Amino acid sequence: MLVAVGMISALAVLQRTRLAAFATMKANERALTDSPTGTRSLIRTRPAWSSA
Repeated sequence: MLVAVGMISALAVLQRTRLAAFATMKANERALTDSPTGTRSLIRTRPAWSSA
C-alpha cells in the first residue's frame, strides 16, 4: 500500500512538472510572437518534436 501511494505521488509530481513546462513553452511562444521578427524566427525554427 505504501509503495502504491509513493508511486501515485511521484506520478503527480511528474504531471505537475510536465504541465509547468508546457505552460512555460507556450508563454515563451507568445513572448516571441509579440513582434513580426519573433514570428518569423518561430516559423524558421522547427521544434525537436516536429516530424517535417
